[in-house]
Amino acid sequence: MRTPVTPTKSAALPGEGRAFRYLIPSFLFGLLLASGLACAEDVSRVFLAGKNARLLSVLPLSDGTILAGGSAADLEWVPKDVPIIDIPAAAANGWKLPTSDSDDGGRRSVLLHLSADLGQVLAVVAFPSGLGGSGIAAIKTNSVPGSKTGSLYIAGGSSTPKTYWLGKLDANFLDGRPTKLSWGYDDGLGRIGKVPIDAIWDVGGDGKIVFYNNPKNDWGVVCRLKADGSGLDSVPNWRSSHGRTQPDGSEAKILSLKTGSGDLRSRTWAEFEALTPDGNGGVRKGSFPDDLYYSQPIEAGNEGRGYTGYRSRNTAASTACIAVDRRSNDFFVGYNVQSILPSWSPIPNAPDFEPTLIAFTSQGDLRWWSRMYSEISQNAGPFVSKDSGDTWKVLGEGFVYGAANAVVRGGEIIYVAENAGVSRLTGGKWELFSKGIPSLPVMAIAVDNTGRTVFAGTIRGDLVRSRDSGVSWTLLPVGSSGKKRPAVSALAVHPANSKIVFCAFENGDRFVSEDDGENWKSFAESLPLKSVREFTFTPKDRSTIFALGKDGLFKSADAGTTWTDCRVPGNNFTGISLDPTNSDMIFVSSYNKSDTVNGVKVYGIRVSADGGATWTEEKVGNSKINDVLCLPGGTEVFCVSGDRGLFKREASGSNQWTRLNLATGLEKATGSMTRLLGDPSAPGTVCAFSQGAGFTSTPDQYVDAVAVDYSQPASDSSVVVMARSHGNEVSNFWHGKEGGSFMRRQTGTSGNEHYQWIARFGASTGNFINATWFVGLDPFGSNFGKPYEDPNLAGWPDHNAGNANLKGAQGRSLGVGLDGKVYAAGTTRAGISTSNAFQKMTSPLDGKAPWHDFFRVHSADLSTVTYATALTGTDWDTEKGEGAGNTRIAAVAALPNGEIVAVGSHDGTGNTIPTANVPSWGKSTPEGETMMLGILR
Repeated sequence: MRTPVTPTKSAALPGEGRAFRYLIPSFLFGLLLASGLACAEDVSRVFLAGKNARLLSVLPLSDGTILAGGSAADLEWVPKDVPIIDIPAAAANGWKLPTSDSDDGGRRSVLLHLSADLGQVLAVVAFPSGLGGSGIAAIKTNSVPGSKTGSLYIAGGSSTPKTYWLGKLDANFLDGRPTKLSWGYDDGLGRIGKVPIDAIWDVGGDGKIVFYNNPKNDWGVVCRLKADGSGLDSVPNWRSSHGRTQPDGSEAKILSLKTGSGDLRSRTWAEFEALTPDGNGGVRKGSFPDDLYYSQPIEAGNEGRGYTGYRSRNTAASTACIAVDRRSNDFFVGYNVQSILPSWSPIPNAPDFEPTLIAFTSQGDLRWWSRMYSEISQNAGPFVSKDSGDTWKVLGEGFVYGAANAVVRGGEIIYVAENAGVSRLTGGKWELFSKGIPSLPVMAIAVDNTGRTVFAGTIRGDLVRSRDSGVSWTLLPVGSSGKKRPAVSALAVHPANSKIVFCAFENGDRFVSEDDGENWKSFAESLPLKSVREFTFTPKDRSTIFALGKDGLFKSADAGTTWTDCRVPGNNFTGISLDPTNSDMIFVSSYNKSDTVNGVKVYGIRVSADGGATWTEEKVGNSKINDVLCLPGGTEVFCVSGDRGLFKREASGSNQWTRLNLATGLEKATGSMTRLLGDPSAPGTVCAFSQGAGFTSTPDQYVDAVAVDYSQPASDSSVVVMARSHGNEVSNFWHGKEGGSFMRRQTGTSGNEHYQWIARFGASTGNFINATWFVGLDPFGSNFGKPYEDPNLAGWPDHNAGNANLKGAQGRSLGVGLDGKVYAAGTTRAGISTSNAFQKMTSPLDGKAPWHDFFRVHSADLSTVTYATALTGTDWDTEKGEGAGNTRIAAVAALPNGEIVAVGSHDGTGNTIPTANVPSWGKSTPEGETMMLGILR
């Protein structure tokens, strides 16, 4: 057995740990490079070490030496002349290391102090066996990068359940070697899921740690620890303590990530209805990120189902990643919280995750926040054509949300029922109203001929009326009793008598009021529709009503007393339009009944020229049709579809439809076209509305790490976030700018992958700067475009070309060097390899690439990859894509000379990794789980 060295406070020897190559004069080193005596491969060092040991964390120190943390079953592999310093279980403040899980019960948490080239072990700091969990998972300092290393802070944890602890060492290896923990803290820290321990806390220049905790399954919080570790430090301008106190009994304000708590919600209507810049040239609604889930501010209550249609899950799981700017002690929180998808989404009411990146001052003031996807676009519609579809322009100014569930015209005013409330166009400008509407989204709308009296129905079954053109609203009694109410599905005001109002609910209930909404009675009880989507009156005979439902169209010639089935072929009907000059000409749209033409499904329009007695079917493109509009005369007919489709029927009326998306003025059209509206007073005028101006979220987005960029002065600094989305088909993701980002646009077709990405935001403004993919390519794909032009990318297929399928990745470590370059480690398949890579991965063009660990260095502007290497087992089966994946790169860090140090472990199975310049204390083959270390360029 090794005899541990008695802890001492002796200072490190002058120059101790400095690698020889760093002492070579720069001019001589340049000559060596030029002469070919040194190259990237020569100065790279990759090796294995130890036995039944792993490394989880790394931190370069300011004297050039390197600190690595992890765990080991024993220390017999440590060179005999290396001091081993035993650290007691109890910290100076009386706190004790927690007992490890059974899986880690025989291990010791360790810190290795290594020379700058990893060639020597200078000292080992070891904690008692069976205490502290699976090892030292994170090492941080309170000093600004580039300055002398300050105090050192460490974290460890258990794997099942995943809990963690924090501690401060009593020395930093420069002024002396540690002998104990100055303090430790683990009060309630736990249940952090799959988030790396390194990502969920950071320390400021003041020595205060900001950390994430999940004390309950549905209650994630962010807290700050006092510099002496004695307890929670109250962040002054956060809203509540949520029952937390400091040791002296005073309140300790923390940040709750449970959406209903109100910590990140607007308190007033003015805050809630504010339209603010989103940092990417668009706007968003609300002053706080959790406004997304609510239809009103805190002062009005906790009514769920927000303006986007999303709502918070009652038992919402959340995670958060933390970065502190040590120059100002301002800090950044990247978090995601579980939500419920809207009922109109492709997967109605399914769980989702929404991300947000938030910047706080050291006092807890909200500086800015970013949703990290485009929530609202001001230029994506609606559109209007006044020449029967030949040319288009944006309709009005300032229409910012745009999820058009229903549209109606009252006189010269246009109203839109949307997820955010009711939008009104008057005088050429759009205004949004939601105050007084008790729940959102608004699903149906009707207006009288004057345009002043408006009725609106919500997804929660609330029916409201406005007598001042939408400015204020009154709740009406019909269908508004009880908490669980069906949505209002259709509204109509009688065109000849505005006192008569019709209202239908999704459960099939139908009511009529003959006194402007004051009193209601059942209506159309004999109508055999499950739910009415639209009431339509014939232009001349006002006693004739059509009722359209998903499952059919019915006609009443006696004001709704009796009904006749029009027997429209098909089902899932979406819209109806009558020729204003000929009530017998009827058009019905559908997105369910389809036929196949040349192997492509086409969806259609049903046409009747005899008042609904007989029908013909007309095929329209390859898109599901959402609405149809017939202009006066019956020869100009339009329909809209779910993939930005806008079609016009040829004047011949012979089942010929032309797609208008390339028409002048429609270049900015995005999202699903949902509704059409004509203007009886202006022949040839048609308005097209879409969901494209108000985006929904890319499915399941997660924040995995946040890092501060210290390469620029604090005033010009940025923050980098690593995140991923589950699927990449949604167009609202903030893709990079052409010529300024490695990632330029969405690619691929698979929606069941976690697409990792890295983005940079202005630290003081929150403005989006650029982004890059952090993913692989599907090695079984074949739709690759041209390779990257950068020769360093070695002919690798362009992630942005050829509609190539991307392969998911899981990021694990993120950082920014003093040169601004961004480096990260993770796991993927067919990860890119640069020409100077230490170990190259098989290109998807050449063979089947296995899952593997890798790390990557991106240029400061994220426009290219300067270095990317695999670090995994060799000799994999390129046909089956198997044989690697036996390593884990746990952490990487940038060195002052631009090189990268990486640490991790080999699990002891399969083939070894390629090694180079193995030092005397290392080896080339694993023995069980074995530490993995490398310095690479």
